Amino acid sequence: MNNLFNKLALTNPGDKFEAYVTPTLKQVIKIVKDDVKISAVRYPNGRIVETRSYMPSPKAAMNLLEKFHK
Repeated sequence: MNNLFNKLALTNPGDKFEAYVTPTLKQVIKIVKDDVKISAVRYPNGRIVETRSYMPSPKAAMNLLEKFHK
């Protein structure tokens, strides 16, 4: 349990954790930590859909831009 808490700990400015139930009984969790956004939705039938988005570092972003503009 302590390991899980350490992974989810909000330690930096801008880190966010949100959990709620929609009117259609979907359970939603959203986490923004560092440069990662994770959301998970559990539907009433039990199906879970997880989405992850990663923000590249500024240097990596510049490398990608240079690669596609050649």
